[in-house]
Amino acid sequence: MWSRRLRSLGRHAINGASRLAVRLYVCAVIFSLIVLKPFWRVRLARFRAEKLGHFVNETELAWSLLTLRPAKSMRRTVNVFVMPKPCCNEQIRLMYLRKAHKLPHIKAIDARCSLVGRLLLPVAQFVTYQAQKRGRLDSLFCGSPSPGGTGDWGWVFPRSKFLTMSHEEEHEGWMSLKRLGIPKDARFVCLHVRDSKYLKVSEVNRDTSYHDYRNPEPETYLPMIQDLLEQNLYVVRTGREVNKRFPIKHPRFVDYPFTGATSDFLDVFLYAKAHLFVAGGASVIDQIGYAFGTPGVTVDFIPFVPTQAISSFLCTPVLLRRINSRRLLPFSEMLKNRYHSSQQYSAHGLELVRNSPEEIRHTVQEALTEMAAKQRNPEQIEFWAWAEECGVFADLKNQPPGTVRCSPLIGNFFLSRYRQQLFA
Repeated sequence: MWSRRLRSLGRHAINGASRLAVRLYVCAVIFSLIVLKPFWRVRLARFRAEKLGHFVNETELAWSLLTLRPAKSMRRTVNVFVMPKPCCNEQIRLMYLRKAHKLPHIKAIDARCSLVGRLLLPVAQFVTYQAQKRGRLDSLFCGSPSPGGTGDWGWVFPRSKFLTMSHEEEHEGWMSLKRLGIPKDARFVCLHVRDSKYLKVSEVNRDTSYHDYRNPEPETYLPMIQDLLEQNLYVVRTGREVNKRFPIKHPRFVDYPFTGATSDFLDVFLYAKAHLFVAGGASVIDQIGYAFGTPGVTVDFIPFVPTQAISSFLCTPVLLRRINSRRLLPFSEMLKNRYHSSQQYSAHGLELVRNSPEEIRHTVQEALTEMAAKQRNPEQIEFWAWAEECGVFADLKNQPPGTVRCSPLIGNFFLSRYRQQLFA
């Protein structure tokens, strides 16, 4: 017993000494950067590569802001982004590292294959945390000013300037789609319907049931899929880990998670080349579609925070209803009850009114028409003016002068059906 306690105390002492040594090292490097600043300015940031939403949104915002700056203000400045070892998507990692070599004043270092990268990683991590969370060390930080990146700003990017594919990757991608049964000239729709399996597999030591409120019923999407197939479109159900197959057998339907062909590269290629992507509940894989400017639809959208950074975006929210009175909440009240766990909705006496199969079908069909992306009818204009008045974009950060904020559409069929609730 005593030997076990002594070993435990020894491990704690070693870990404590290691943490102290890292802190002293980080402080020494930061002090050196401050001393060097009048002669040569080095700024640091860590790629948030462990989660796709942070990885794409933060990198896109940080690099866009840096490339907007006049060259004169960037003299004697180098902006160093450190790539950590864990990475959610190897293809995105490869494209960012490849592009960084062509950008002036930006240097990307991979901690996996660079000793300098490994030495700078704890410093970059500390500076990133201090700048984003506490508003400190801003002068030494070159990353996204907000942890949500473009999602916090609602800043429209027509498509990423930094995520580009080589000719070899283009060829490989089309060959992979051909093996899935999708010809090169075919139009296809990516469909991702959230479920609980991915988080259970990726975060095995954590109870992820609090996210269940975002998971719609897959069966409600079957009529919409049939519509798309009847229009000679291919439908690719995307994702890596899913609970079950879709009960559809059709030569133009691909249940990608069960093909044995899933890869980081093909995940990216599918969303980059899709005619449209449909999200059944907002999910991180949608970020790839936003980055490549692919027109998108999010149905069963909860919590309703429509700040996606693409111009062709259509969405339909989940409505909320009082459990006791069975009364639907008006839109103005719904925006005050945007929670992030199943338990919070229950604790506030609320139940979810998910989109019906009919509403999903109509919303996706609207997105397929040219008019949905380019023209706003008076009812749309009236709704978004009311939504802004109710505070739908209240949490968005200030944007640089001359930039355009995301301005989505809401499903017209849904808007007409629930006009009384949405304008109340």
